Formats: sequence, C-alpha cells, structure tokens
Amino acid sequence: RSPQPPTPRARALWPGGSRRAAMLAATTVVEPLTRGTAPGHHGGPVGMLLGFLVRAVLGVACTVVLTVSLLYAFQDSLLYHPSPHNLPKLPTDNPPGMRRPDEHKYKTRRGELRTIAFEEHFLRTPDGES
Repeated sequence: RSPQPPTPRARALWPGGSRRAAMLAATTVVEPLTRGTAPGHHGGPVGMLLGFLVRAVLGVACTVVLTVSLLYAFQDSLLYHPSPHNLPKLPTDNPPGMRRPDEHKYKTRRGELRTIAFEEHFLRTPDGES
C-alpha cells in the first residue's frame, strides 16, 4: 500500500504528535492472524497433522456422547422388548402342556408316554427375596 495522508481519526489518535506519527498510524495495516503465525500453532505439515488430530478427537468424543445419550434415552425399549401380537409374554400365559417342562409329554420309540425331567431350584437371599 502506498502511504495516504492522515485521516482525522489518525490525528485524533496522536494529538500533539508529529506529522510522521500520524502518517504511520493512518497507514499501518494490521494483517489478521493466520494459522501459521498464532502463538501455539505450528505451520506446515505439523500444524495440519495437529489440526486433523484435534478434529478427529472432537469428532469421536461427540459421537461417543451422542451414542451414550441415545442409549440412555431409549434404555427401556432396549431392555423390555414388546411381545409380538398374540404371543405369550410369561410362561403362565402359555397353553396347558406348554407352561412347564414337566407338563410337556412325548412318546418314546416304544410308545411310552414320558415328560421331560427337570428340577426347580430356588436360592434364598439374605434379604428374603428369592
């Protein structure tokens, strides 16, 4: 840029100052800070790599936060699946003969009618729940 005469603003900035000081105040161009010149930033490939790593870490962090938030918001629907239409949800809702293994009868090769052998075990906890 070529020097320009001082503006009234420049004269107000340097009251009683010399004409040269007013001229410098009017003609000094302040360049915006760019990525290679800011404190803490590195220019060239190192700066590009650091910028990429920062953006990658932020992207992963945002993805994790979003995923955990969605899991928290929809946890009930993930834990308790709805039962399909007209199908039982509990064993007691099943038809007779299909509620417990000992109700189900089958024929052996010899034609004998048998039930499935099983045992029920209940654990007693210190608080009385089982």
